[in-house]
Amino acid sequence: MKYKLMIWVLSLFVLPCGVSALTFENYMPTDPGWEWVYQSNTDSSIIKYAISGKRNISGFETSIYSQSGFGEFYFINDSINGFNIFGADNLIPDPGPLTIVGPNFNIGDLNTLTFDLDIPIEGINNLTLETEIMGFESIDVAGYSGETLKIRLLHINNTKEAAGTSWRHTEFAWFAEDIGLVKTTNDTVHNDFVFGFNMELQSYSNSVPEPTTIMLFGFGLVCIAGFGRKS
Repeated sequence: MKYKLMIWVLSLFVLPCGVSALTFENYMPTDPGWEWVYQSNTDSSIIKYAISGKRNISGFETSIYSQSGFGEFYFINDSINGFNIFGADNLIPDPGPLTIVGPNFNIGDLNTLTFDLDIPIEGINNLTLETEIMGFESIDVAGYSGETLKIRLLHINNTKEAAGTSWRHTEFAWFAEDIGLVKTTNDTVHNDFVFGFNMELQSYSNSVPEPTTIMLFGFGLVCIAGFGRKS
């Protein structure tokens, strides 16, 4: 199940790097306190996700993205580094961390990312994810109604295909600005991808504390002091 979580995470957030006026930073929150509830269109089960905390990995303060009962992964998403995945439990991508998306992207961008995962019992699998930024589309689900960013994803397990097993499928994902993922659909028939891959947002909450006036004032003083030392 942790393998499924890692693939789900990688597949949903692999976006092309490029230079444009569009940024992915606001399409995936990183602060602890965010929670999302989805309903699977496959079996009507409820799926919960949350930013449950922070973890320092290789000198980076990563966000912990948890699926209740099924593990977690670690990522950063900001205007400087873009979206990077550092691992999921004992599944570490090679090369890593994975720079999934740069700070900016263009509508219509097409990108291919190939990497290895050392999967328990199975061993090393070589995976390819092809992604396309399709554009903006209005979505109406229980937990959100409005404009979203639509992404197409092609998943390929090169190791299984080399062994004679056809293992690929296409998925679509919709992200709402300042909210995150709101919907996914796919055409897979593999059990590894049934749970959690056809789902819609039911609700979300954000209990991230708002900065206080004192905190902002203190930050301003630090900035002023810093500029003063440089002059």
